[in-house]
Amino acid sequence: MKILILGHTGFLGNALFYYFKQSQSCSVEGCSSSEIDLSSPSSPHQLKQLLNKETVVIVSSRSRKNQNDFEGYCQNVTMYQHIAQALELQPVKKCLFLSSNIVYGEGGEDQILSEKTPANPTSLYGASTIAGEQVLRISANKMKFPITILRICKVYGPGDTDTVSYSPGNFLDSLLREDKIFLFGKGEEKRDFLFVNDFSKIVARMVLNNAEGTFNLATGESISFQKISTLLGSITNTQPKIIFKKRTRPIIDISFQLDKLMQIIPGFQFTKIEQGLIKTHEHIVENSSLPGK
Repeated sequence: MKILILGHTGFLGNALFYYFKQSQSCSVEGCSSSEIDLSSPSSPHQLKQLLNKETVVIVSSRSRKNQNDFEGYCQNVTMYQHIAQALELQPVKKCLFLSSNIVYGEGGEDQILSEKTPANPTSLYGASTIAGEQVLRISANKMKFPITILRICKVYGPGDTDTVSYSPGNFLDSLLREDKIFLFGKGEEKRDFLFVNDFSKIVARMVLNNAEGTFNLATGESISFQKISTLLGSITNTQPKIIFKKRTRPIIDISFQLDKLMQIIPGFQFTKIEQGLIKTHEHIVENSSLPGK
């Protein structure tokens, strides 16, 4: 069995690539845009050359950064279309799509998300991601190979270079560079955050077992942004200046119901947020010139 990761230079794809490399449980290859431009009309035939009936293809969705305009939407949908075409030209052993909980949208009230929650994207990025799910599922069903779709919450940890989104990685970067953390309102809203090592372990299990269908991938425990800022101050032994920004949307808590996922990974022990933040901080201090506060 060969694993092919499309988008292996991004945060999630890269984490998986090195996880499989280190585990040596199977051969793994990566493919990035510098090798095949998946927006090009010729890309389905190029990608076909990397596939066979023993290939497990992992499709990593593009970063949300700068993807909420019409140009990004059209490019994303085109890329997913071309991947699906390649999979019809050469069917594979299995396909995993690293989707996002963004497909559920961001409504005006608290959300407890399960796989039965209707997809209702409220952004162009969410719309293009659900389109990716649909086109890949259609091709998989047509060519009769299994597909697993993982709707993933925000993943954080060593290797994350996203310093733009409202997330633990952004908070830690801002704290170390400027001794500041920016919060909307008072940071009361709660979200679920998954440590990158846990993400890799769970996806590896999904590759090696016969799980099919759609799964939410999260920890099942949500935490407020205010609590994260407090933890980071303790971990870095600082008292960061908290800059409170005016809210642009209502306070909405998002949590996950994970019964379906836990049937596939019974007994899995998720990394607690404090331990994950400690490891992330240690990685940043060891691998950059930022102050090790």
